[in-house]
Amino acid sequence: VILSVVDELPMRERDVLIARFGLDDATPKNVAETSKILGLSRDRVRAIEARALNNLRHPQRNHKLKSYVGGDLLEEHAEEETMELSPEQIWSF
Repeated sequence: VILSVVDELPMRERDVLIARFGLDDATPKNVAETSKILGLSRDRVRAIEARALNNLRHPQRNHKLKSYVGGDLLEEHAEEETMELSPEQIWSF
């Protein structure tokens, strides 16, 4: 589930998150290692990582991730056609 959501991100964001969190080899890498692997500056890696994490907080992706970690919010509203979420619910990822 996590990789399917990360695969929806732009290539550079996906590559940074995969390296930083070790989604490919279960070995998370620090910013310096990631920057060396991808040929980017450390500051650029940090900026791309921040943007990617913000993109994962988008409600479309957020719902997929919440269901993966057992979010009760989806189970409570599974039968409703429209689900209205407060900003606190959207950003509490």
